Amino acid sequence: MTARTESGKADALSRTITVYKSYRTIETAIQNNVTAGMKLDAGKSGITTLIFTDAGRGSLINALHNLSWEYGKRLDQKLVSNYARTLLKELIKNDAYYIEPIEVNPSEYKNEDGGYGILPYAGSDISFTALITPLLKDVIDTAPLKMYFYNAVMSEKGVQAAALFALAELGEPVLLDLNRAAQVENLSLDEYIYLGMAYEALGDLAKANEIYLKRIAPELERKDPYIRVKVKKNDTDTSYRQTALVAAYAARINSPDASKLFSFVQNNYSKNVYVGVEKALYLSEMADTLPDTKASVSYTMGGKTYDVDLSNGFCEVVKVPSININDLKITNVTGDVSVLSLFTGSFTDNVKNDSGLTLSRKYYDAATGKEKTTFAADDLVKVQITYTIDKTAIDNTYEISDYAPAGLKPLDNPWSYGVRDALGCWYRQFDGQKVTFVVGKYDRNNPPKPLVYYARVASPGEYVAEGTVAQGSMVKSSIVTINDAKIIIEP
Repeated sequence: MTARTESGKADALSRTITVYKSYRTIETAIQNNVTAGMKLDAGKSGITTLIFTDAGRGSLINALHNLSWEYGKRLDQKLVSNYARTLLKELIKNDAYYIEPIEVNPSEYKNEDGGYGILPYAGSDISFTALITPLLKDVIDTAPLKMYFYNAVMSEKGVQAAALFALAELGEPVLLDLNRAAQVENLSLDEYIYLGMAYEALGDLAKANEIYLKRIAPELERKDPYIRVKVKKNDTDTSYRQTALVAAYAARINSPDASKLFSFVQNNYSKNVYVGVEKALYLSEMADTLPDTKASVSYTMGGKTYDVDLSNGFCEVVKVPSININDLKITNVTGDVSVLSLFTGSFTDNVKNDSGLTLSRKYYDAATGKEKTTFAADDLVKVQITYTIDKTAIDNTYEISDYAPAGLKPLDNPWSYGVRDALGCWYRQFDGQKVTFVVGKYDRNNPPKPLVYYARVASPGEYVAEGTVAQGSMVKSSIVTINDAKIIIEP
């Protein structure tokens, strides 16, 4: 708009209007290694959260602490706790730090055949004994243990992949046996994992990498920031256990998959499976691989300089308006530092729905309870969302966001409009037309109740109600959307 005076002088007022294809947004997470002068990833609007962490050996300390304080009567629990404490003393090179070793007496768990049981009264289990061999070999006489595994290999009862791994770990010359076993087709995933780790233990990294790429990688599900073994027949326990074992395998061959596999194991759990040994094997490999330099980062923002020490598991969290991201300058980095950028991005229609979740949405006349999509000017609208989260879903917590069409106005206080039924109205957040609920996995015997919010009619017309979106809180790529609906508001 331009205004002119009689003398010919003019002034103008302009207003920029941006038209978006959709109300809908999704949360985006991008991780990078930090270097001085780097350009940081950020959104186009809103706030970008930056999380700086030590990506070197110091990043292992928290996980090792958790393992070091695990208690139990099982042999693997005792071995893991003691092993974690030993690693902690190696990583924390400070005389003021002291942690007592755990007393472990493996002979109490040893059987006459040379194998070991989980408990003192349990029989020998070859898979269990093979798995703990890397933790066991330095605290026992290994001669009976070697004979136990050789007897298994010579029994010719199928491919004894776990026994071959243990023998390779004990330094035995089993390459010819391994080569014969590797030629057998249609082995189980566990057998391929153990064969690959056996080759690595013997120093044949080429063969270990070949097995990983050909036999293991195709069985992995990749959704940043996680990687896990695909769930089959709804058996999440087996997937979780195998993911932990693959994490150890990947760490041994220095695969970039290792950290994402371990991240899934750390941030999920199983009530029925103990994976402390697999975690210890992963952490042991990473302690040998990651740099020992203390991590720190320096940056400038708002005219100030910040020097941050990231040692001992410390992290730095910085929130920056996305449009000002270039004002934050990384000036110096020591050690190995990573940054996670979290921001809100535009929704894209080519998102592939995650099979572990289902969503549906219905509209009701709040006064009559009748389901419909055509409303009058004075109607109060009830929006009901039902969902299921299968136990196979890769994330544990999801944000479900619905976007009211422009003709409706969501109500954060429906009680002022006479609503007395509060069922499903709790734990919701309003941001303009966006209504968000946070939900988690649940007991099948206690299925979740529908999510509900209310809206008043704002203006007559015909509107598109964009589909509801569910997105993982940690696994941002775990998304489900539903189809758009048409809402009519009569004059």
